[in-house]
Amino acid sequence: MLTINLLGQQLQFNSLTVNDGLSQNDVSCVMHDSEGFIWIGTYDGLNRFDGYDIESFFHDNKDEASLSSNRIKCLLEEDKKRIWIGTDGYGLNYYDLKTGRITRVTTPNNYKIINGIKKNKKGDIIVATNHGLLKVVKKDAGFSVEVLQSALTGFRVRCFEILKNGEEVYITDKGIWV
Repeated sequence: MLTINLLGQQLQFNSLTVNDGLSQNDVSCVMHDSEGFIWIGTYDGLNRFDGYDIESFFHDNKDEASLSSNRIKCLLEEDKKRIWIGTDGYGLNYYDLKTGRITRVTTPNNYKIINGIKKNKKGDIIVATNHGLLKVVKKDAGFSVEVLQSALTGFRVRCFEILKNGEEVYITDKGIWV
């Protein structure tokens, strides 16, 4: 534990490292889910921390029900108790909190580097990639994605934010788009 005094206030920090069971110390994203777990994405797997123990999830070439990659870039929990997982070069996955199962979602070849995942005002899950935006579409047997036809298609969307008023702001290699 690290304690810092700042302007008369005492701040305390606890750390999680590989010594505690974290798959890697280089963390790329973190999220607190609706069930109280803290999800930690690294470039060597996804970790779920319950306050005491860490469970790690990895890619396995022999298991289609594993992550598509260990290089985790972003996370989003949506209201259907699914955690969407974006990877660096291997597409999109989701973890179902009800079943404990990981499912891979097929993305077009040029849309495999996932830079961000958000839910917009309409309830659509939007995925930012190096080649533009994808929208997750519910199908009878699962999910698919469709390429959004917008001015951003073909731009590298590095990240995006959905403002309180519902406006979407995209940060690309060609500037900011509102």
